[in-house]
Amino acid sequence: MRLIDEPVRLLDKWRPPSRALLLRQGNHGELRELCHQQLNRRGRLNLWNGRQEKALLYLALSHYYRGEYGESRRWLAQIQEIRPYDTNARYLAADIARVQGQLHEAWSQLEILVPRTRRPKTWLYMAQLVDSREALERLRNNYRRASASDSVPPFHPAIAQYLATGHQRAGDYAKAFELWRQVITHTAKRPKPGRTNTSIATAFRTGGAAVALKDINRVLRSNGTKPFLVSGTLLGCVREARLLAHDNDIDIGLMGDTDEQAISRILSVSGHFHLLPRRAGDCLRVKHLNGIAIDVFLHYEDGKGVWHGGTKARWYNSPFGLIERPFLGERFWIPDPPERYLEENYGHNWCTPVVNFDSTLDTPNAEIRSQEELIIHAYKKLNGALLQNDDGSVTRYRELLMNLNQPDPLFMHR
Repeated sequence: MRLIDEPVRLLDKWRPPSRALLLRQGNHGELRELCHQQLNRRGRLNLWNGRQEKALLYLALSHYYRGEYGESRRWLAQIQEIRPYDTNARYLAADIARVQGQLHEAWSQLEILVPRTRRPKTWLYMAQLVDSREALERLRNNYRRASASDSVPPFHPAIAQYLATGHQRAGDYAKAFELWRQVITHTAKRPKPGRTNTSIATAFRTGGAAVALKDINRVLRSNGTKPFLVSGTLLGCVREARLLAHDNDIDIGLMGDTDEQAISRILSVSGHFHLLPRRAGDCLRVKHLNGIAIDVFLHYEDGKGVWHGGTKARWYNSPFGLIERPFLGERFWIPDPPERYLEENYGHNWCTPVVNFDSTLDTPNAEIRSQEELIIHAYKKLNGALLQNDDGSVTRYRELLMNLNQPDPLFMHR
């Protein structure tokens, strides 16, 4: 009887896919149909209905992911007409303006929120717009406005990190270091967290990573390019035949003769990817609909070999060709021979898993390009180690910072 009743019970509990799920799947057709049904309910649009407001936002998001920015703005305008200080609508409007190179408009969308919201995300968005000392001063002026209107607390660790990012992007490293020391002092005073079992979250994340990797592979290959697996993504493919469970993102390579602007356009209209803010000289960074981050590294050849990297470091490899290999049920390009590439990246023991591997410090083929960027890297790693109660990593990055002539970041906490 239980076998007969079980399908009936499941059918009784079945619900149509949510807007969020359809968006994560990149199913824009069904998502838009569902949103229009919700908007047309009762024969008229009532923006004070929360479900209809969300339908407008999801329509704007869908058009944004397809590169249809005019349509996206049209739906956002309907939200802003009734709720001019809706943070999600303003964030998306700022993203549209940034992607189109309209930085002044992006700033304006965010500045409307400054005296009216306490969401730290506003400061992340503004910090990522900083590209000069003038832009940094604009960020600081907005923070003064927020402080005067009491929309930010005297100290907030996330906001301090975002402000540090703004100073870093403007080249004001001394202030960025100071802000990071304040964050670490705050983190060190918190009660030590217990270790938690993250196996379920990790399994879900790696499942999402596989979807994101397949999507970017299909999109780029269908447009005539040869994306290839590099770094931790290649290591997972060759050594374990799966993505590394402890990795933080996906790493993809393209040869240096690839038109980077064309790649950005292809990804921005694919329906799957959001272009993340970047600095000159850094790799192209995108985020999949499901939240997985992807680094796209162009590989260039010079007298030392083939390199990829950014403002912090470059990684050098011997010249290589490309071969195809089956992975995750599809075919991917990888460096040929992959074993040499991995040995150059990870050393002779690349077949032995290392969970706390630092791609900046532990790769034998890394060339540090900026000591200031390395110091920022160490501060971030130290803060993360404190949050994770990882005493070994705390010692490592604390000592590294002092070796880089930084004051002991934990001295005031002792």
